[in-house]
Amino acid sequence: MSERIVKLRVIRKRGRHRVCVELSSGESIEVAPEAAVGRHLKSGDELRAEEIETLRAEDETLRARQRLAQYLALRVKSVANARLYLEKAGFSERAINTALSDALANGLLDDHRFALRYVRTKRKVGGVGPLRLVHELIAHGVEPSLAEEIVRQELGSDQEQRAADVLARKLAQKFAHAGETADAVRRICDSLRRRGFNDDIAYAAAERAVKDLPNNPMRPPSTICDM
Repeated sequence: MSERIVKLRVIRKRGRHRVCVELSSGESIEVAPEAAVGRHLKSGDELRAEEIETLRAEDETLRARQRLAQYLALRVKSVANARLYLEKAGFSERAINTALSDALANGLLDDHRFALRYVRTKRKVGGVGPLRLVHELIAHGVEPSLAEEIVRQELGSDQEQRAADVLARKLAQKFAHAGETADAVRRICDSLRRRGFNDDIAYAAAERAVKDLPNNPMRPPSTICDM
């Protein structure tokens, strides 16, 4: 079964030019100008049903590629983030898979690069430990082994301790001003653990921070953070 092209007209939609192909059945399909030119579409042509479906599929894939390119131009994303974005935009699984494959092949998507930039950004902001970072990367769809590798590479034990010390000193001042220094080590330690710092590092940072409080001599508790 085939249909005849009654008319071709150029329209503008969401800032892009499109070609509206009006068919003899009364239906119409929209395609990118390059698709119309590439297939030499013109009024009077006969299109078989499979050709119409191919046109629709090719156009959807092109739109998915364009949409993904715009999305990735804003900032680096994980593959899982990109897939979710296209799914929410309403593209079919076939169009999504093709767009993602092209983006991966062209270097527009790379979970290693995404994880690296994510961890480095978080390090600049501070206040987040390695356990939390690994958890957050996995939540973004990064493979656990890759997440652990990048975090270990970018946040070694020395760097983790320095980051914990900075945060612990801020928390110590907060507790001191609030008059809550009696159990400050435990409070600070627990807060650091919740932010993803390892137990030993959290406790050491909390202990140093409380000892360094001016005019606030304390004997830290002999027990480590609650497990």
